[in-house]
Amino acid sequence: MHRRSACLAVLDVAATELLDVYQHSLLLVRLDQHVACAATDCRRIPRALMKVSACLLGRRYGYV
Repeated sequence: MHRRSACLAVLDVAATELLDVYQHSLLLVRLDQHVACAATDCRRIPRALMKVSACLLGRRYGYV
């Protein structure tokens, strides 16, 4: 079995100009700076985290 890992950091940014750029108050950003999920409602973020963790496990989301 191969072990995979990822670091996760939560950053609280108060810069209002970023809201104008991204149009969302919550972002899940990959290490390569790709926005994996953008939401204004925090209920969408757990689904995005499930997709990321499925990818880390080498599985398709929905088959975790």
